[in-house]
Amino acid sequence: SVTLQLNIEKKIRSNGEATLTSDRKMTNKLNSTTSSGILKELLSEGILQPSGKNCISLMTTSGAKGSMVNFQQISSHLGQQELEGKRVPRMVSGKTLPCFPPWDCSPRAGGFIIDRFLTALHPQEYYFCDTLYPSHIY
Repeated sequence: SVTLQLNIEKKIRSNGEATLTSDRKMTNKLNSTTSSGILKELLSEGILQPSGKNCISLMTTSGAKGSMVNFQQISSHLGQQELEGKRVPRMVSGKTLPCFPPWDCSPRAGGFIIDRFLTALHPQEYYFCDTLYPSHIY
């Protein structure tokens, strides 16, 4: 893991485009995994099924209030947070936030929020949300 982080640091410091390339690959993989796997399973056979008992589902599918994106954020996860079409930027130290190791390439360190509004966010996830979308949480 340390060797991987050193290799990532070396690559990014020598070639700025490497950040964009790795970010695009990570975002594409996360989006395809969540949309084809988690969301498909969750929304098709999971919590959308008993619409008479699930008031949030009933409200969004009927068009009364909210959208499927809101429903996903409440019920499943928030997903990848992006700023100007890019993942969360790194500081000079290689960290996205002080709580992550330098050059950490994990989804969570890059701004992917696996938690949902229904069960609350971790502090670092809340920070990503609040920083990238200041009016999103309030």
